[in-house]
Amino acid sequence: MSESDIQTSPPRNSREGWREGLRYFWRPENLGEMLVWSTEAWKRSKIPLANDRAWDKNETCNRSMQWAGGDNEANYHKRGNKEMPIDSVWYDFNSFGYRTADEFDLSGLAPGIMFAGCSHTVGAGVPYDAAWPTLVTKHFAQAWNIPELRNYNLAVSGASTDYVAMIVHQAVDVLKPKAVFVLWPNTYRMMWFNDRINHFVTHIANKSGIEEHTCFLKLFTEEHAFANFVRNYNFVANKLALANVPFVCMASQAIRKDVLVDYAPISALAGDWGKRLDVARDGFHRGIKSLAVVADMMIAKAEDLGLGQLD
Repeated sequence: MSESDIQTSPPRNSREGWREGLRYFWRPENLGEMLVWSTEAWKRSKIPLANDRAWDKNETCNRSMQWAGGDNEANYHKRGNKEMPIDSVWYDFNSFGYRTADEFDLSGLAPGIMFAGCSHTVGAGVPYDAAWPTLVTKHFAQAWNIPELRNYNLAVSGASTDYVAMIVHQAVDVLKPKAVFVLWPNTYRMMWFNDRINHFVTHIANKSGIEEHTCFLKLFTEEHAFANFVRNYNFVANKLALANVPFVCMASQAIRKDVLVDYAPISALAGDWGKRLDVARDGFHRGIKSLAVVADMMIAKAEDLGLGQLD
């Protein structure tokens, strides 16, 4: 057999390519290659570096910047909310690349609340102090008399419900938060892997390319979106119940409780976020007033579940 006859990578363009690809990847010597991309994604008890639609991992670690993602200077001049001064928002990222003023205590000893979601949980286009996770953390720091309570905000822009399930799986056992709050991203999104994590949204082509995004749109259905959300919701709810971690959530779209109740436990669901009251600096994301409503609804549901005071 000549050197050119040796199969060194899975075939991609032939009719039999998918079968040969399976045979290739399931050979023991090739499993490592298949799993190269997943050195961080879904790895148990391993908090991944932030991998955002707007940037690659490592790009924001320990950085401070005036603009991030769609909240950029060009968009501000084109469509931005001019009621917010151009210098009213600043982004500070911790060593893992997440927008929070607090570092992650990997020992799990420091008290903290964990948050997961998309750019609306990141606080895109609003000051850090106006982001709803910051408001919730400040409330419970006072209610629980824990001034050092940390804001473990693990949200990334463009995230899907897939991402929420993944980050809860990876981070909860490490951080051991006192509670987890989730603002579920739009269910019409999904996470997809090649040599990186990709956050697909229906109306914006991903960095992976137009062809991949077109394929995603061909596979997308509202039925699949709902089923995917139900699966991720149940995963998170069950994971946190087993870990004895209180769970509170809201939806970033209208989801009827009388429908969802047949598929998932809804005791943690505060409802959906309702009508947008204002916009952020970028003229697109929800603004300061709208996010304050999210924080108030999250707090009210948490207190309804008995989180007003810690035992």
